[in-house]
Amino acid sequence: MRTVRVHLVLLAALWCVCSSGHLEVELMTPADGSLVNGRVVITADVSATYWTDSVHIFINDSFSFSKSSYPYIFSWDTYPLEDSAMYSIYAIAFSSDKDDAYSDTISVTVYNGATIFADDFEQYAVGDYPSLNGWYEIWDGAGDDYTYVERGVAFGGTSSFKLRGLDDWPRTDGVDLYMVDVQKLVYECAVMIPDYSYTGALFGFYLELGPTLGTIVNGVLFDYEDNSVHVRGITGYSTGYTWQRGTWYLVRVELDYGNDSMDVWIDDQQVADNLVAAPRDTSHTFALATEYGVNGSVNYDELDIYERQ
Repeated sequence: MRTVRVHLVLLAALWCVCSSGHLEVELMTPADGSLVNGRVVITADVSATYWTDSVHIFINDSFSFSKSSYPYIFSWDTYPLEDSAMYSIYAIAFSSDKDDAYSDTISVTVYNGATIFADDFEQYAVGDYPSLNGWYEIWDGAGDDYTYVERGVAFGGTSSFKLRGLDDWPRTDGVDLYMVDVQKLVYECAVMIPDYSYTGALFGFYLELGPTLGTIVNGVLFDYEDNSVHVRGITGYSTGYTWQRGTWYLVRVELDYGNDSMDVWIDDQQVADNLVAAPRDTSHTFALATEYGVNGSVNYDELDIYERQ
């Protein structure tokens, strides 16, 4: 009988603790008054997740994001926004058991300059998929278990993005860009095919041709079969430049959409000049991929896409 009474007392005490207090929500990132750029991680913290049904994020008083489970992390794409513009952000935590909670309002200023997109893959944990920066799967290749941020293999910093494809199914991951009115675009990307990997690398602008078919335009192919670099504008072009496994290469592509032309450099050596490029509106999706037809991994790093005035 005493044991029953003790259990009842403990349950009553637990009920009193859980039913008292107020739900609170706080914005942890970004910092109030900060200058932000790119894809900004907005993080909210609540006083008790078991009270919280969902957390909503409002930017300039407009509903922008919602999440119904912890952690309350959101990715805000500032690339399309006007430079030097100020934005207010606050969070609301909704609960069926408690009064809704409002965070303090913070203000940030957006400034991206000429950058359209950039990722050095340093802000992720080992094994993470970089979805917070807008990446998403196009073709699954060997699967998500083999496509992740890898630590200890990098062109700059300590991390890179590792993709692994299959013989009959390349791994392809893309990010959608805001390129309205862009006339001259430059992208730089570091690429390395590991010593143990029997595949090539392909990156550029992804164009879907059907449910199970796609291609890359205005891109670059490190071809496994002949160990040479090919450039893809509207059509393919062999540069005669040879590559080796286990070596990082920094590729720069300049696109002039006014003239639909394309120039390419590898490690500051120009390998293609004034090739015919696909028009800007052919694709706004930038993609990283393994080569179709061969099984292996590719590492990418230091991606920078910007408008050239």
